[in-house]
Amino acid sequence: MRTTLNIDDKLARRAKVRAAETSQTLTALIEGALRDALDRPTDERPRTLSPSEDRFGNGLPFPTWDGGGMPEGFDTSSTSAMIEFLEGLEAADGDA
Repeated sequence: MRTTLNIDDKLARRAKVRAAETSQTLTALIEGALRDALDRPTDERPRTLSPSEDRFGNGLPFPTWDGGGMPEGFDTSSTSAMIEFLEGLEAADGDA
């Protein structure tokens, strides 16, 4: 199947380098990573929200902040800006 994905530029560069280092195509690298992620037991996957917790109706967790309102720097006028902000939170959580 042919599809289009929006991938962070730095991540895409890293993936291209890894694909070249391992003598495989970028497609093969991404397919392998996706298979690995989907083959993990469900208890190793991030939990989805129950219907009573899911305010947005999509089963996906959404970060919240104490005190309500949007956090400083969260720009709702641009999807790209929101994604960059949220990815920054994930990176910070991963460093802890």
